[in-house]
Amino acid sequence: MSVRSNMIKQGFYYPLRLYSRDEISKIKAGYEEYVSRYGTNGRLQGDLRFKVHLVAKWANEIVHHPILVSAVKEALGNDNILCWSTDLNVKVAGSPGLYTWH
Repeated sequence: MSVRSNMIKQGFYYPLRLYSRDEISKIKAGYEEYVSRYGTNGRLQGDLRFKVHLVAKWANEIVHHPILVSAVKEALGNDNILCWSTDLNVKVAGSPGLYTWH
């Protein structure tokens, strides 16, 4: 089943394999460095959580990954796409609080 037909029928598509374990490790290191530099007590707050793809190379590379871009174009049925925003809402394992589906 195509990405688009799956999106129409089920509202989602998986699996979409983008990265190897080594590549994920590099992305995680980039994220951790970003949090270390701009976070407080290991957490990002305020505006530093938004539009991260404009200021962090690791995030920019995610939104421009050719496989991801291709899947989005196919799902939307349109080649004219733009990543407007990236938001980081991180709940660290074992931390209090709740993030619901949104």
